[in-house]
Amino acid sequence: MTPIKIVLCDMDDTIVVHRPYADQLWREVVGALSIFSASVRDALAEAIVSMRHKFWQDENLSEWGRLRMREARRYFVLQAFDVLGVDKDDEVIDVLVDEFSRLREESLLFPPENAVALQILKEAGVALALVSNGQGDAQRTKVNRFHLDNFFDAIFIEGEIGVGKPDWEIYRMVLGRFGCEPTDAVMVGDNWEWEVAAPISYQMRAIWIHSDDATPPLPVSGSFLGRVSSFAKVPELLAAANVMP
Repeated sequence: MTPIKIVLCDMDDTIVVHRPYADQLWREVVGALSIFSASVRDALAEAIVSMRHKFWQDENLSEWGRLRMREARRYFVLQAFDVLGVDKDDEVIDVLVDEFSRLREESLLFPPENAVALQILKEAGVALALVSNGQGDAQRTKVNRFHLDNFFDAIFIEGEIGVGKPDWEIYRMVLGRFGCEPTDAVMVGDNWEWEVAAPISYQMRAIWIHSDDATPPLPVSGSFLGRVSSFAKVPELLAAANVMP
């Protein structure tokens, strides 16, 4: 394979990570809601997790929700209440959504090993672009909190530029900014459709971040360089694929 010139990086759960993950955090938040019995709390937590996955897998809802995160969370929490036939109390729903949102931000980490991996790539002469979906102010706050602009040559945030993954336009903008062709680039992220399948369809290469031993959805092509459990392992994978500059 020809050497890469640029690595495009997703931000959430790729460069910065949440511990615990969202599903577990929802279970913890609902589990602390003492106004319901234990059996109702358990059922409600699983319903919220299920509705959450359905929401983010829906292309139209996802596009709407990425720029309205609180409203998105409230939407699928309301759906969970409806599915179970639990009385919808606006105050209770607001408490759930706001407590989850607060803990979600508190749980955000920029692992030191990810910083090391970024530095390795930078020292190898690879250009680095951060490509993040989501609200401009919320995502920019994360960039500033962890000083990510010290690592990346350019930062592209959906809410600031008006287009997000998996749209070709965002990838075209990034490649154009660096004067690169699709074949010069590798996209690294945790969302298979947005950050692996779509880039590969645009003739880019891709690496999937996934924390367990999940088998990549089929089909995969030679442009799929592999799965790693964390961004820290990306330089090693690129070296093994013989595509480091």
